[in-house]
Parts: sequence; structure tokens; C-alpha cells
Amino acid sequence: MRPVLLIVAPAALALAAPAWAGTPATTGIVPQQGIRGVAVGMDLDQVKAALGRPRAARWDATELVPRQLTLTYPGLQVRLSPGADRPEVISVTTTSRADRTVTGVGVGSGERGVRAGLRGVRCRTEFGARHCWVGAFLPGRRITDMPLLRGRVVSVTIGIVID
Repeated sequence: MRPVLLIVAPAALALAAPAWAGTPATTGIVPQQGIRGVAVGMDLDQVKAALGRPRAARWDATELVPRQLTLTYPGLQVRLSPGADRPEVISVTTTSRADRTVTGVGVGSGERGVRAGLRGVRCRTEFGARHCWVGAFLPGRRITDMPLLRGRVVSVTIGIVID
């Protein structure tokens, strides 16, 4: 069975905020790192410092993680899992066309543009759905995943893979 990308609930991974967090370059997508200055491993205070107060916040549960916090911002969802000491970002997803990599890849990009704009990207149809990704589908590893609909990216998620 193929490992599953945590879009809903992976194990928390404690990582320091990347050097680019809080800089002007935080308006885009940094594959394998984060979106809009929010990176996997950040805590709740760091997320709020980068993005401000969320439009909505809710605790919910899944089969894999009994509790997770989802923060909703315009065109962006940030999921945090309660860690031993503090909630940490486990995934960040954008559906906004404004969020782009430095090479211009983002929501609305065609598969050809994704392949040209991202080093190490792979694309495949699995279970009837086409997607492109950077990283490895191995438990505990980061992945940047881009589902495609009619040949165009519909969202970009950076998160931790769970099994």
C-alpha cells in the first residue's frame, strides 16, 4: 500500500523555522518548505506572526490523529498537530492563484509548466487522479503535492507523509 500524504493528519515533526520565514520573499511557495512564510514545524505563535489572525480556527479529529487544529486564511489552510509541548504545522495548503514559486508554478499552472518549473518533480495518475509532487512518499518525509484537474494545478500542499 502506498503511503498517504498527510493533508488531514500526520505525526508532528519538530523543525526550526526556516531562515526565509518573516522575510519579504514569504509571499510565495517554497517547495518542501512552506507557503506565505508558514513552514512545516512552525508553532502556532510563529504562524500568527507570519499571517495574523485566522479567518477561522477549529479543532477536529481523524482516524489517524485524534486532534488537529485547522487555521483558515483567504486561500490558505494551515493544519497543526498537538505536539508534546506545542501545536506544530503539519501541512499548509493553498488554493490561491497568487501564491507562486520563484519559477511561477502554482494554482492554475499546467503540467508542462510544473515539469519545467520544479526540479525533481514527478507526475502520475493514481486511483484515477492526476497529480505532480516533489519529495518521496515515505513516512515522516516532506512532500509538495499538486493535484491536477483537467491538466491544471488546483492546490499546492506542503506536508508530512504518513502511512
